[in-house]
Amino acid sequence: MSKFAPSAGRIAPTTIEHWKTRVFLVPGGNCFAVKIQFSGERQTFNTRHSDRDAAARRARDIYLSLVRQGWAETLRKFKPKPVKVEAAPKELTVGAFLDGVEQTGLVTPAGLISYRTKFRTLIGLVSHVGSGRRRGIEFRAWRAAIDAQPLAVLTQEAVLAHRARVEKLHPTDPRARARARHTFDSMLRHGRSLFRDEIRARLQAMGLLMPPSPFAQVDFFTRGQSAFRYVSEFSVEEVIHAANTELKTSRPVLFLVFVLAVVLGLRRNEIDKLKWTSVAWAERELRIVAHDFFSPKRDSSARRLALDEGILAILQEAYRQRSGEWVIPSVVRPKLNAT
Repeated sequence: MSKFAPSAGRIAPTTIEHWKTRVFLVPGGNCFAVKIQFSGERQTFNTRHSDRDAAARRARDIYLSLVRQGWAETLRKFKPKPVKVEAAPKELTVGAFLDGVEQTGLVTPAGLISYRTKFRTLIGLVSHVGSGRRRGIEFRAWRAAIDAQPLAVLTQEAVLAHRARVEKLHPTDPRARARARHTFDSMLRHGRSLFRDEIRARLQAMGLLMPPSPFAQVDFFTRGQSAFRYVSEFSVEEVIHAANTELKTSRPVLFLVFVLAVVLGLRRNEIDKLKWTSVAWAERELRIVAHDFFSPKRDSSARRLALDEGILAILQEAYRQRSGEWVIPSVVRPKLNAT
């Protein structure tokens, strides 16, 4: 009998189902962790996933690595020792701060991508480095320059000064003015999240002496999102009718993108990374769940969508014409663990 074979009535630890009931949420965080005992040793692993199925898959991979390669190689691969940032409090850099935030495990991989982008942009705007979107700027060089900046450049005074500049932008163009203020509010919201108490406590425990939050006394231009909420100026029914007439036969892939976005409400990234395995034909559901190439934006973004007869028929026809595992085919190869 194989050493992987389970006893009667038990689910083998080589299956994902075995680990679904064994993963648990990290206290104070959004990601699942798992405790694994093997060969007389027991360790806790952070799966870095906010979706239970994806976390169970990673737990299974960790177990298989232990069986095949032992503790040393498994720990090196799945639980590397944190890089200790050796910097004086005033010399803590933006790059070291963002790396520390990642090591806390309190931000999902998908969320961290957005947080890093907005935070680096704000650093560029309040420092001499400038925006990464200027003509002639090489992105990697710009990012390296931002990450080398001391975190101390981001003071409350600097953020307030930038807010005052934004307030004066586009005095004769209401839409451009609203976009600029919406962008500032988004950066402020992301910045406050990075400086929240849970993250600050974890970073302090890692030996990083955090400066006071530069966002505490900075106000949003608009409370909530009502001022920026989109107001439709056309008939959705007419657009759906036009798409059905103009795209369904001549451009079926584009028509499927339209259905997923407009009818089912999927985000662009969800459509790009949607696999056929996400369609539960028997249950008539479309399941937005994490996999190796996709992580939901937040826990609430993982969801199940009911499919009516019409949408199910469209998906079934597309499935018959499929060319691979992706619902929307592309010549661009997906990146592992990307969003």
